[in-house]
Amino acid sequence: GGDVRYAPLHRLLGREEDVRRIAAALTEGEPRCVWVDGPAGIGKTEVCKAVYALLRRQEPRLQMPYMDITGAASLPAFFDAAAAGAGVSLSSQTDLADVPAYLLEKLEERYPAGEGDGVSRLLYFDNWEDIWYGLEEPEEKGRLVQWMRALCARGFRVLVSSREAVPPALGGCCFHVGPLDGGCPGADSLPEAQFAALDSVRLFRDILGREAAPSEQEALRVLVRQLEGHPLAIVLAATQARREISLRDLLSRWESARQDG
Repeated sequence: GGDVRYAPLHRLLGREEDVRRIAAALTEGEPRCVWVDGPAGIGKTEVCKAVYALLRRQEPRLQMPYMDITGAASLPAFFDAAAAGAGVSLSSQTDLADVPAYLLEKLEERYPAGEGDGVSRLLYFDNWEDIWYGLEEPEEKGRLVQWMRALCARGFRVLVSSREAVPPALGGCCFHVGPLDGGCPGADSLPEAQFAALDSVRLFRDILGREAAPSEQEALRVLVRQLEGHPLAIVLAATQARREISLRDLLSRWESARQDG
């Protein structure tokens, strides 16, 4: 069961320690916001999905509503997206100024505090940067930060993935997601065993669905170095190669695209 949006897009590699540390920060101590930041396509959402999977293995009944903030560039759009993700209905009769308090009340009703360690109220906001970049007025950003802080004050533990680093006014705990293998410097000159053990190579082969042919080994090394440990770029390149394109042809197309760009 569970929200299908938490289904992983691919096997997560090289992020095991990040997942454990984020899960610990989210569930230990007092309720707070835990931020996962990094550039586009670096794997923030996949890491957060894995955090939820880890917590669900520990407590199968656990719920963490997935609030997709993509495209929300105003406070009404943000609260609508948050309500939809949590399965909460916002009354059309509710005055806009009262929506934050109303939504908070509805979240408390839908996700009551549990017994024991209290790790029962978890929320996940994905693509937070859309609302943060979309709000132009400082007063609006202040209202957003105030509402997020109110969530934690009411006992909610909040996980946020964003290209934007945590606003200082909100505080919390921040984890930065970087490229796999430190960006793969010198990957094409590593001994074969070390090269094969790179998470970037393992991910590429996972998506490719086969081992590289002997005639493709050199192209694979160059591709891995040029993809710089960027998971989305690796997945896209390997997916293209899987469509009956040799790695040498893929490298040629990749280099042409870089030159054209």
